[in-house]
Amino acid sequence: MSSNLSSYSSIKNRIRNKQKNDITLVVDRSASMLDIVHSTIDGINGFITEQKNSCHIQSVFTLITFDNKSEIVIYKQPIHKVRKIVFEDIYPRGSTRLIDTIMESILEQEKRINRTKFNGVFAVLTDGKDNYSYKFSKEDVNAKITKLQDKITTFFLGANQDAIISGGNLGFTPGHSLTFSADPTSSFHAIQSLSQCVSSSSDFSPLMREMSQGISY
Repeated sequence: MSSNLSSYSSIKNRIRNKQKNDITLVVDRSASMLDIVHSTIDGINGFITEQKNSCHIQSVFTLITFDNKSEIVIYKQPIHKVRKIVFEDIYPRGSTRLIDTIMESILEQEKRINRTKFNGVFAVLTDGKDNYSYKFSKEDVNAKITKLQDKITTFFLGANQDAIISGGNLGFTPGHSLTFSADPTSSFHAIQSLSQCVSSSSDFSPLMREMSQGISY
């Protein structure tokens, strides 16, 4: 009997200690994403599944996609109720409205976490540089992300670029910036690595960086 009570208490403590996260995932759906769209979908669905298991039940999830414009696919939905992402949600098209989408999305998340006091997690995945923003500048995004670093943990995943440099220009830290190769296996590993870092509150490891760039031994 005491063993059962101890086990029940342990489960309650684990549930209590899980973080209440407000997670926003911003994903590029521009035309150049065509070669990796299916692995990106698989990666996002894996991310959702892992966060369902590792986050507090009250955690919420938002998915925003962008090309010439940004679209909210899922908004502030309880993590345990989030459905699977399908091709229609993210099929590639158009240009890359990166900077404006980041700024608009993180401003909205800032409003939410100021109300709820949840831990903010904000991640961006893109395979190219901005070619369609006009409202905000890199400096605007950098200043906002830097200001929010104690409230929102941010991640930048970039292909066809040095993500540490590109992310750094936008205020993302080197430890939370990940370069990945624009191929299906590497892009899947990149999102898998992101999920692990969110779950463990850690930086990208050397092994994660190698796998996300297709380096194997």
